[in-house]
Amino acid sequence: MNLKAFAKANLILKVIGEENKYHLLQMLNVRINVFDEIAINVNKKKTDVLKYENTNLDPNKDDLIIRALNLFRKSFDIDEYYDIVVKKEIPIGAGLGGGSCDVGTILRYVASLHNVDIYNERFINEVKLLGADIPYALYLKPCKVSGIGEIIEPVDIKYEKEFICIYPNVMTSTKMIFENCNNISKPLNLDIVINNINKGNLEVLENDLQDITMSLYKEISHLIKDLSINNIVLMSGSGSSILVFAKDVDYEYEKCKEKYPNYWIKKVKIIEE
Repeated sequence: MNLKAFAKANLILKVIGEENKYHLLQMLNVRINVFDEIAINVNKKKTDVLKYENTNLDPNKDDLIIRALNLFRKSFDIDEYYDIVVKKEIPIGAGLGGGSCDVGTILRYVASLHNVDIYNERFINEVKLLGADIPYALYLKPCKVSGIGEIIEPVDIKYEKEFICIYPNVMTSTKMIFENCNNISKPLNLDIVINNINKGNLEVLENDLQDITMSLYKEISHLIKDLSINNIVLMSGSGSSILVFAKDVDYEYEKCKEKYPNYWIKKVKIIEE
Protein backbone atom coordinates (compact mmCIF):
# COMPACT_ATOMS: atom_id res chain seq x y z
CA MET A 1 0.00 0.00 0.00
CA ASN A 2 1.26 3.48 -0.90
CA LEU A 3 0.48 6.27 1.55
CA LYS A 4 1.09 10.01 1.82
CA ALA A 5 2.12 11.52 5.16
CA PHE A 6 1.26 15.22 4.98
CA ALA A 7 3.25 17.77 6.97
CA LYS A 8 1.89 19.75 9.90
CA ALA A 9 2.09 23.50 10.41
CA ASN A 10 1.22 25.52 13.51
CA LEU A 11 -0.87 28.66 12.99
CA ILE A 12 -1.07 29.22 16.75
CA LEU A 13 1.35 27.97 19.40
CA LYS A 14 0.88 29.36 22.91
CA VAL A 15 2.60 28.12 26.06
CA ILE A 16 -0.15 28.41 28.69
CA GLY A 17 1.19 26.45 31.65
CA GLU A 18 3.45 23.74 33.01
CA GLU A 19 2.57 20.41 34.61
CA ASN A 20 4.82 17.54 35.70
CA LYS A 21 7.77 19.16 33.88
CA TYR A 22 5.79 19.32 30.61
CA HIS A 23 4.76 22.59 29.01
CA LEU A 24 1.02 22.89 28.43
CA LEU A 25 0.22 24.19 24.97
CA GLN A 26 -2.62 25.77 23.06
CA MET A 27 -2.20 25.20 19.33
CA LEU A 28 -4.05 25.52 16.09
CA ASN A 29 -2.61 22.94 13.70
CA VAL A 30 -3.20 22.35 10.00
CA ARG A 31 -1.92 19.95 7.36
CA ILE A 32 -0.14 21.30 4.29
CA ASN A 33 0.41 19.71 0.90
CA VAL A 34 4.01 18.63 1.45
CA PHE A 35 4.29 14.92 2.13
CA ASP A 36 6.53 11.92 2.67
CA GLU A 37 5.72 8.86 0.55
CA ILE A 38 5.31 5.61 2.45
CA ALA A 39 5.15 2.09 1.01
CA ILE A 40 3.94 -0.45 3.58
CA ASN A 41 3.17 -4.15 3.25
CA VAL A 42 2.58 -6.97 5.71
CA ASN A 43 5.56 -9.32 5.91
CA LYS A 44 5.93 -12.87 7.23
CA LYS A 45 8.83 -12.07 9.53
CA LYS A 46 8.66 -11.42 13.24
CA THR A 47 10.19 -8.00 12.86
CA ASP A 48 9.49 -4.74 11.07
CA VAL A 49 11.85 -3.88 8.21
CA LEU A 50 12.17 -0.12 7.80
CA LYS A 51 14.11 1.75 5.12
CA TYR A 52 14.44 5.46 4.36
CA GLU A 53 15.05 7.10 1.01
CA ASN A 54 16.12 10.65 0.17
CA THR A 55 17.69 11.15 3.60
CA ASN A 56 20.63 10.07 5.74
CA LEU A 57 18.36 8.67 8.45
CA ASP A 58 19.51 5.27 9.66
CA PRO A 59 16.57 3.24 11.01
CA ASN A 60 17.08 1.12 14.11
CA LYS A 61 15.01 -0.41 16.90
CA ASP A 62 14.70 3.01 18.55
CA ASP A 63 13.20 4.59 15.44
CA LEU A 64 9.92 6.38 16.17
CA ILE A 65 8.01 4.29 13.61
CA ILE A 66 9.27 1.01 15.12
CA ARG A 67 8.45 2.12 18.66
CA ALA A 68 4.96 3.24 17.60
CA LEU A 69 4.26 -0.09 15.88
CA ASN A 70 5.47 -1.98 18.95
CA LEU A 71 3.09 0.07 21.08
CA PHE A 72 0.25 -0.58 18.61
CA ARG A 73 0.83 -4.35 18.71
CA LYS A 74 1.00 -4.39 22.51
CA SER A 75 -2.07 -2.16 22.95
CA PHE A 76 -4.32 -4.12 20.61
CA ASP A 77 -2.82 -7.61 20.99
CA ILE A 78 -1.88 -7.83 17.31
CA ASP A 79 0.90 -10.04 15.97
CA GLU A 80 1.71 -8.57 12.57
CA TYR A 81 4.85 -6.98 11.14
CA TYR A 82 5.58 -4.80 8.14
CA ASP A 83 8.04 -3.90 5.41
CA ILE A 84 8.11 -0.11 5.24
CA VAL A 85 9.91 2.30 2.91
CA VAL A 86 9.69 6.02 3.70
CA LYS A 87 10.75 8.48 1.02
CA LYS A 88 11.39 11.74 2.85
CA GLU A 89 10.29 15.08 1.44
CA ILE A 90 9.35 16.84 4.69
CA PRO A 91 12.59 18.36 6.05
CA ILE A 92 13.90 16.85 9.28
CA GLY A 93 14.02 19.11 12.33
CA ALA A 94 11.91 21.73 10.60
CA GLY A 95 8.92 22.12 12.93
CA LEU A 96 6.69 20.43 10.34
CA GLY A 97 6.14 17.21 12.27
CA GLY A 98 7.66 14.95 9.62
CA GLY A 99 8.47 11.98 11.85
CA SER A 100 5.20 12.24 13.76
CA CYS A 101 3.17 12.54 10.56
CA ASP A 102 4.85 9.39 9.21
CA VAL A 103 3.86 7.58 12.42
CA GLY A 104 0.30 8.91 12.35
CA THR A 105 -0.17 7.86 8.73
CA ILE A 106 1.14 4.35 9.39
CA LEU A 107 -0.95 3.94 12.55
CA ARG A 108 -4.13 5.00 10.73
CA TYR A 109 -3.41 2.43 8.03
CA VAL A 110 -2.61 -0.53 10.29
CA ALA A 111 -5.60 0.34 12.49
CA SER A 112 -7.82 0.16 9.41
CA LEU A 113 -6.46 -3.32 8.65
CA HIS A 114 -7.60 -4.57 12.05
CA ASN A 115 -10.62 -2.33 12.64
CA VAL A 116 -9.32 -1.01 15.97
CA ASP A 117 -9.84 2.40 17.57
CA ILE A 118 -6.57 4.30 17.85
CA TYR A 119 -8.47 7.40 19.01
CA ASN A 120 -9.40 5.94 22.39
CA GLU A 121 -8.12 7.84 25.42
CA ARG A 122 -5.85 5.05 26.65
CA PHE A 123 -3.94 4.72 23.38
CA ILE A 124 -3.70 8.50 22.88
CA ASN A 125 -2.20 8.88 26.36
CA GLU A 126 0.34 6.17 25.57
CA VAL A 127 1.31 7.37 22.11
CA LYS A 128 1.74 11.00 23.23
CA LEU A 129 4.71 9.84 25.31
CA LEU A 130 6.49 8.85 22.09
CA GLY A 131 5.98 12.34 20.66
CA ALA A 132 3.70 15.25 21.48
CA ASP A 133 2.78 15.74 17.80
CA ILE A 134 1.64 12.14 17.26
CA PRO A 135 -1.94 12.47 18.60
CA TYR A 136 -2.61 15.30 16.14
CA ALA A 137 -0.87 13.32 13.39
CA LEU A 138 -3.69 10.77 13.61
CA TYR A 139 -6.00 13.43 12.16
CA LEU A 140 -6.13 14.91 8.66
CA LYS A 141 -8.09 18.04 9.56
CA PRO A 142 -7.25 21.39 11.09
CA CYS A 143 -7.52 20.95 14.86
CA LYS A 144 -7.35 22.79 18.13
CA VAL A 145 -4.66 20.99 20.13
CA SER A 146 -4.03 21.38 23.86
CA GLY A 147 -2.53 19.67 26.90
CA ILE A 148 0.92 18.48 25.85
CA GLY A 149 -0.59 17.59 22.48
CA GLU A 150 -3.12 14.91 23.37
CA ILE A 151 -6.38 16.93 23.51
CA ILE A 152 -7.67 17.26 19.95
CA GLU A 153 -10.71 19.06 18.58
CA PRO A 154 -11.22 19.13 14.78
CA VAL A 155 -12.26 22.51 13.37
CA ASP A 156 -13.04 24.06 10.00
CA ILE A 157 -10.52 26.46 8.49
CA LYS A 158 -11.38 27.87 5.09
CA TYR A 159 -8.14 29.60 4.14
CA GLU A 160 -7.54 28.50 0.56
CA LYS A 161 -4.72 30.81 -0.56
CA GLU A 162 -1.19 29.59 -1.18
CA PHE A 163 1.62 30.66 1.11
CA ILE A 164 5.34 29.94 1.27
CA CYS A 165 7.17 27.53 3.55
CA ILE A 166 10.92 28.03 3.97
CA TYR A 167 13.30 25.68 5.76
CA PRO A 168 16.69 27.41 6.16
CA ASN A 169 18.59 24.16 6.75
CA VAL A 170 18.94 24.91 10.45
CA MET A 171 17.97 22.05 12.77
CA THR A 172 16.77 23.62 15.99
CA SER A 173 16.78 21.96 19.41
CA THR A 174 13.21 21.74 20.70
CA LYS A 175 14.55 20.78 24.14
CA MET A 176 16.79 23.84 24.37
CA ILE A 177 14.05 26.17 23.14
CA PHE A 178 11.56 24.95 25.75
CA GLU A 179 14.26 25.16 28.44
CA ASN A 180 14.50 28.86 27.59
CA CYS A 181 10.72 29.32 27.65
CA ASN A 182 10.08 31.09 30.95
CA ASN A 183 6.88 33.00 30.20
CA ILE A 184 3.33 31.69 30.45
CA SER A 185 0.69 33.16 28.13
CA LYS A 186 -3.02 33.59 28.58
CA PRO A 187 -5.05 31.23 26.36
CA LEU A 188 -6.56 32.71 23.22
CA ASN A 189 -10.15 32.44 22.05
CA LEU A 190 -9.39 30.17 19.11
CA ASP A 191 -12.89 30.53 17.66
CA ILE A 192 -12.17 34.24 17.17
CA VAL A 193 -8.75 33.39 15.72
CA ILE A 194 -10.28 30.89 13.26
CA ASN A 195 -12.93 33.41 12.21
CA ASN A 196 -10.17 35.94 11.46
CA ILE A 197 -8.14 33.40 9.50
CA ASN A 198 -11.19 32.47 7.43
CA LYS A 199 -11.59 36.19 6.61
CA GLY A 200 -7.92 36.47 5.65
CA ASN A 201 -6.94 38.50 8.73
CA LEU A 202 -3.65 36.76 9.44
CA GLU A 203 -2.28 39.27 11.94
CA VAL A 204 -3.82 36.97 14.58
CA LEU A 205 -1.22 34.22 13.98
CA GLU A 206 1.13 33.71 16.95
CA ASN A 207 3.95 31.45 18.11
CA ASP A 208 5.32 31.94 21.62
CA LEU A 209 8.50 30.05 20.70
CA GLN A 210 9.41 32.32 17.79
CA ASP A 211 11.25 35.03 19.75
CA ILE A 212 13.09 32.40 21.79
CA THR A 213 14.26 30.61 18.66
CA MET A 214 15.30 33.92 17.09
CA SER A 215 17.40 34.72 20.17
CA LEU A 216 19.19 31.36 19.95
CA TYR A 217 19.64 31.06 16.17
CA LYS A 218 20.84 34.21 14.44
CA GLU A 219 20.30 32.85 10.92
CA ILE A 220 16.62 32.29 11.69
CA SER A 221 16.39 35.73 13.29
CA HIS A 222 17.85 37.42 10.20
CA LEU A 223 15.51 35.47 7.91
CA ILE A 224 12.35 36.31 9.87
CA LYS A 225 13.27 39.98 10.13
CA ASP A 226 14.00 40.17 6.41
CA LEU A 227 10.79 38.42 5.36
CA SER A 228 8.66 40.42 7.81
CA ILE A 229 9.32 43.70 6.02
CA ASN A 230 6.54 43.13 3.48
CA ASN A 231 4.82 39.94 4.66
CA ILE A 232 3.12 38.25 7.58
CA VAL A 233 5.66 35.71 8.84
CA LEU A 234 5.21 32.89 11.34
CA MET A 235 7.54 30.16 12.55
CA SER A 236 6.08 26.65 12.73
CA GLY A 237 6.66 24.65 15.90
CA SER A 238 10.03 25.32 17.49
CA GLY A 239 11.46 26.00 14.04
CA SER A 240 13.13 26.31 11.90
CA SER A 241 10.52 26.41 9.11
CA ILE A 242 9.03 29.80 8.37
CA LEU A 243 5.57 30.38 6.92
CA VAL A 244 5.33 33.45 4.70
CA PHE A 245 1.93 34.95 3.86
CA ALA A 246 2.48 37.37 0.99
CA LYS A 247 0.14 39.60 -0.98
CA ASP A 248 1.76 38.36 -4.21
CA VAL A 249 2.81 34.80 -3.45
CA ASP A 250 4.30 34.05 -6.88
CA TYR A 251 6.46 37.18 -6.79
CA GLU A 252 7.62 36.56 -3.21
CA TYR A 253 8.34 32.90 -3.98
CA GLU A 254 10.61 33.75 -6.91
CA LYS A 255 12.28 36.46 -4.86
CA CYS A 256 12.98 34.01 -2.03
CA LYS A 257 14.30 31.35 -4.43
CA GLU A 258 16.73 33.89 -5.86
CA LYS A 259 17.79 35.36 -2.52
CA TYR A 260 18.07 32.04 -0.65
CA PRO A 261 19.15 29.49 -3.28
CA ASN A 262 20.33 26.94 -0.69
CA TYR A 263 17.13 26.91 1.35
CA TRP A 264 14.22 24.47 0.98
CA ILE A 265 11.37 26.66 -0.33
CA LYS A 266 7.88 25.52 -1.34
CA LYS A 267 4.54 27.08 -2.19
CA VAL A 268 1.99 25.28 -0.02
CA LYS A 269 -1.71 25.17 0.84
CA ILE A 270 -3.76 23.97 3.78
CA ILE A 271 -5.35 20.61 3.00
CA GLU A 272 -8.17 18.63 4.55
CA GLU A 273 -9.18 15.02 3.96
